Amino acid sequence: PLAGTESNSFLSRRNLLFLLGIGLAEASMSMPMVQIPVYLRELGASITDIGFFFTVSMLFPILVRVFGGWLADVIGQLRVILLGSLTGVLTFAVYALAPSWQAALLGPALLAITMALTFPAFYSYVAERSQEGTRGRAFGIAQTVRNLAWVVSPPLGGILGQAFGYRVMFVAASAIFNDRATIGENIA
Repeated sequence: PLAGTESNSFLSRRNLLFLLGIGLAEASMSMPMVQIPVYLRELGASITDIGFFFTVSMLFPILVRVFGGWLADVIGQLRVILLGSLTGVLTFAVYALAPSWQAALLGPALLAITMALTFPAFYSYVAERSQEGTRGRAFGIAQTVRNLAWVVSPPLGGILGQAFGYRVMFVAASAIFNDRATIGENIA
């Protein structure tokens, strides 16, 4: 449906579910992100290895970013967001199961795919389902949900990682992404 066909407000039931799903996805991504260097140290990585890990991690998004926008145009935003959510489940499962820091490098590659699929589809979904006169407000609401997740979730990830171990934290992130995928199925 195009803008204005669901309701006069961006905050329809369907869009609220969408925002909840985006909030969960962002929470699951942000919760472990600041803990990854500490986790890599636990896996035996040196400071130089961690620098290498993050340098290589920055290459993955460059390789896949355009693909996500194209795929969203071909098969639809919600399907692409669902695929990205499923990739997100795998991302943090890889981190949780990684026997070494080198094996954990598959995590950023999968996260790059997740972000390449979800971000362009996220923005186009908001643009299509908001009315021209309230589009700025719709984007503001959507960005607030994303930013709130990035403020609240990292401390929760730290608490989980310190209390129960970093593998448990990654399993929790994977489970949250799974919940996001379930919400996506309900919207689609």
